[in-house]
Formats: sequence, structure tokens, C-alpha cells
Amino acid sequence: MAAPAEDRLARTVKRLALVFALSVGIGLPCGYFVLQYSIHVQHVEITAEVKAQGLTALVAANPELWVYQLQRVEELLVHYPPQLVDDRVIVRDAAGNPLVTVGVPPPAPVLVRSSALYDSGRVVGRVEITHSYRDLLFGMLAAGLLGLLLGGSVYAMVIVLPLRALRQQMALIAQSAELAIALAAATESDRMKSEFMSNVTHELRTPLNSVIGFAELLKEEVAGPLNAKQAGFAADILAGGQRLLALGEGVLEMSRRGAAGAALAREPVEIGAVLEERVAAHRMAAEAREVNLRLEVAPDAGSTELAPKALRRMLDALLDNAIKFNREGGAVAVSARRVDGVLEIAVADMGIGIAREDLGKLFRPLVQLDAGLARRHGGVGLGLALARRLAELHGGTIEVESETGKGSTFTLRFPLQEKS
Repeated sequence: MAAPAEDRLARTVKRLALVFALSVGIGLPCGYFVLQYSIHVQHVEITAEVKAQGLTALVAANPELWVYQLQRVEELLVHYPPQLVDDRVIVRDAAGNPLVTVGVPPPAPVLVRSSALYDSGRVVGRVEITHSYRDLLFGMLAAGLLGLLLGGSVYAMVIVLPLRALRQQMALIAQSAELAIALAAATESDRMKSEFMSNVTHELRTPLNSVIGFAELLKEEVAGPLNAKQAGFAADILAGGQRLLALGEGVLEMSRRGAAGAALAREPVEIGAVLEERVAAHRMAAEAREVNLRLEVAPDAGSTELAPKALRRMLDALLDNAIKFNREGGAVAVSARRVDGVLEIAVADMGIGIAREDLGKLFRPLVQLDAGLARRHGGVGLGLALARRLAELHGGTIEVESETGKGSTFTLRFPLQEKS
């Protein structure tokens, strides 16, 4: 009776070994393809969006003539980061007709993504990126060969090993292989995303600082007086450049703060002074949307040990959202107080609110609850995620109470660390 049972077990083990070998041989290249394809798609989408934003200044300055300044458009496409590597870029007008083409058609298979050019909220053209992912197929082939080699090795090892030893080792082999593949994929994905975001941000800083600097000179009429329309263009360029720079800083900050062991440099911070500063910085944006911005700081708010730069980032993220997603004529109330050894800073708005089923997704990086609203108001879904990460690094929390159609209240809570 023992021999048939052992034979059945041996057949079962062999079948399991075969299934495992096939799973590794197929799953490894498929997993590699899915991961790398998503990275290629993200690269092409970000490239198209950044190139489109780089042309926005030209469109805004020459809304009717930019389609005739093709040499200038081509120069911006070539020199505005990120650099093009084996990609083809086509700028099309609003009717879809090609105006400028940079690069040659890349070898198939290709990804095609585009981003719109806007002038006063009106689509006046598109930037289209064509990107080859042929190298991804070669990488997938290499991963497939590696998977088949690994799977075959595992199968052969199972057949050669004595059954008694196999009984003890089978579970460990399967578990170790699966964990190794999952860990390698997760680690590589995080590393590549962080490296990509850091590189893009660093490449954007220099040209953005130039754009912002020249826009400030134009706005202050250093080179000569401007008429009302030109002054408006200069203000739009300045606001757009500052927003894009802030976004890049947010991406870089998110990448840095996502690393294990990230620390904050704390110092005594006067809560009332920082709140007044950030409210004043957002007052112009609030007035543009006819939103009443109010501040109420309790007398006992005082000071506590916090990282000033991180606190400003958190407040900016909350105020920016409260103003952007508010209704015209609404209000935003900012308050600070101490409650049971905890500093509470609340930002309440009268905006669109958040559905209960969406609250769980609210603080995830790069997740937008409503893509249409995000495109209309700007942003890529980093502000609240970064705010929560910074709050947690302080040992604090960020919580939200919201009702659809009535508004939201975000509350930062920090354990008090007063200066001794």
C-alpha cells in the first residue's frame, strides 16, 4: 500500500513541478512586460504633457500667429526638456493637421500619446508623441528565456531529488521563488519610478526658473510698459511657471519622503505667523474665484517643534484644494487650536465635497477622484499624498470629513513638542 501511495505522491509532485515551471516560464516575461510597458506609457504621457506645457507660453503670447512660427515651435520641441530619444513629435493644429514634425517614425510596435495646447481654456492644438517599445519585446524575450531556464531547472531538480527530500523542500522552493520574483519586481518598479521622477524634476528646474524670472521682469515692466492684455499674458506665464515648478518640487519631495528613514529638520514654529503667511499667499487665487478666505487662530496656538518647510507644503496642499474645488462665492475657513496636548489645524471649504466611497482613495499618490475636474483645475494627485506623508513623519495625522455638495474639512493633528 505504501508504494502506490508514494507513486501517487510522486506523480502529484511532478505535476505540481511542471505547473510551477510553466508558471515561472510564462509569468516572469508577462510580469516584466506589464511593468515595463506601464513605465513606457508613463514616460510618453509625461513627455507629451511637458512638451505641451512648454509650448503654452508661445501660444499664450501669440494666440493667432503661433501656427506660423514653425521654426520657433521646432526649437522648443527639441530643446525643451525632457530630451527626445528615438521619439517622433508632431504638433498639430486644432483641426488635426500636422504643423511641425521632429524625428523620424520609430520602428513598430509604437505607443502614441498626445496632450492638448490651450489658449484661454480653448484647445488650439495638440502635441503628439510616437514612441517605440521594440526594446521592450527583446527584454521580454530575454525574461522568457530566463523564466524557461529557471522553470526547467526547478522541474529537473524536483525529478532528480529523492521524494523524501522533495517533500520537505517543495513548499520552501515555491515560496522562495514567488517571494523573490515579487520582491524584485516591486523593488525595481519603485526604484525606476523614483529615479524617473527625480530626473524629470531636476531637468525642469533650470528652464522653469528662467521662464519665471523673465515673466517677473515682464510683469514688473522692467523692459518697458505693457498694455493690459500683455500684462495678463505675463501674469499667466508667471502663474503657470510657478505652478509647474511647485508641482516638480512636489514630485521630488514625494520621491524623497517615500524613502525609508526619511527625517525632518524641526525647529520652533509660530503657528499663527505661518498660517497668516500661507493664507496671504493664497488670497489672490481665492479672490480670483470670489472665495472668501478666513483665518482664526486661537490665542493658545503658540509655537511648537515642527519642520517649517514641511508645514508650509501641507498647508499649501490643503489651501490649494480648498480654493480649486470650492464654488464661486464660497468660503474657506482656516483655524488652529490646541486640544488635549494636540495641535489641530483645520481647513474647511464649501466646495463639491467627496463621496464616501472615494475617501479611501483620497491620499493615494497620483490618484485623482475626478479626472475631468483635475484637468480643469490642474494637478496630478500628489498634494494630499505628500501632506499625509509629511504629517506622519511628524508623528501626526491628517483626517477628512466631507459631504457631497456641502464641502470638506481637512484636519492636521500634531502632538505638541514645545520648546524647552
